Amino acid sequence: MTTPPDLSVRACPFCAAPGMVDQMHYGFWYAMCSDTACAVIPRYFRTQAEALKVWNRRTVADARHIVPESTIMGNAA
Repeated sequence: MTTPPDLSVRACPFCAAPGMVDQMHYGFWYAMCSDTACAVIPRYFRTQAEALKVWNRRTVADARHIVPESTIMGNAA
């Protein structure tokens, strides 16, 4: 599977591991963190573009509202 250049996958805003996008066997797309230890739960979309749009709109600043700042990579306590 190739990702169109304008739909690149951003890093995870929670742990900074590479993001990934994939298609499930019954056609839905999801984007998520490539680190299996990360607690990001993916949402499912009908198109690759929708999955990437939602994944890529999040930032590390968004993550600070969900998890303690000290747990975000690069913000050691």
